[in-house]
Amino acid sequence: MENKIPLFLKKWFKKQGDYCPKDQLDIFIVNNFNGDMQDEAIAFVDQLINKKWMRQITKDKKEFLAVTGYGIGMLKKLV
Repeated sequence: MENKIPLFLKKWFKKQGDYCPKDQLDIFIVNNFNGDMQDEAIAFVDQLINKKWMRQITKDKKEFLAVTGYGIGMLKKLV
C-alpha cells in the first residue's frame, strides 16, 4: 500500500506547489484498496499531511492536496 499511494501522487506532483484533486485521490483509494486497507490508506495520506509532505488547499471551492518542497524530495526517494 505504501508504494501505491506515492506512485499515484508522483503522477500529479512534479515540482513544489503542484496539486492533486482530493476527489481523484479518494477515487484511487476506493478502487485500489478494500475494507480496512482503505482506512489504512487514508491514515497514510493523513501522515503525509502531518509530516508536511503535502497540505490541503481549497481552490475554486474544490479540495486539493498540494505538495511541499520537502514532500517532493521525499517522494523522489520513495519511488
